[in-house]
Amino acid sequence: MIAFIKGTVDSLSEGKMILESHGIGYELNIPASMFDAGIREGEELKIYTHMSVREDGISLFGFLSREDLEIYRMLIGVSGIGPKAALAVLSTLTADNLRFAVLSEDVQAIAKTPGIGKKTAQKLILELKGSVRAEAGRKSGGCGGTADRRTGCLPGCGTGADCAWLLRNGSTAGSKESRNHRRHGQRGCAESGIEAYVLADGPKLWKKETL
Repeated sequence: MIAFIKGTVDSLSEGKMILESHGIGYELNIPASMFDAGIREGEELKIYTHMSVREDGISLFGFLSREDLEIYRMLIGVSGIGPKAALAVLSTLTADNLRFAVLSEDVQAIAKTPGIGKKTAQKLILELKGSVRAEAGRKSGGCGGTADRRTGCLPGCGTGADCAWLLRNGSTAGSKESRNHRRHGQRGCAESGIEAYVLADGPKLWKKETL
């Protein structure tokens, strides 16, 4: 098993990267989001990898962070989602946006992936929701309790899962209750290291960098 490779980007093409390390060029299958990160040929990188061994060959899949690798491995654990389909999902949605889509049960966002229909997206959400919620709780130190439906807050804590619930249930309506959801949700998100913003095209969720 190859956990990661440190090397220099030799070449980039659609969905592929050649990473040279100690005179060996490793061909990696990569998500489209890595191109958005501004990676250039000649750049030195540490790439976290997953090796797929199948009857038709051995493939390496590369990611910029352990977190991205973790969500990829969650995806291939879903029945009916293979290595290439999982990569297609992460080429359509970033890892953080996928987590948000799973927690907020946004079937349409996941179904935008080529080859992933509405039923497969629903199945993916059903199988991943518990794992993603548990991951969010571990990283935020959340208590994993049940959100108060009046305020949308967990007792004494906030997690990425709460942010997703709050933005899904209280981000668009203009009622006092919705504004209360949003206010409490953003506070809980900030306390847990998650920033949530409601933009014109819908809610956005991402990790906040901390020093």
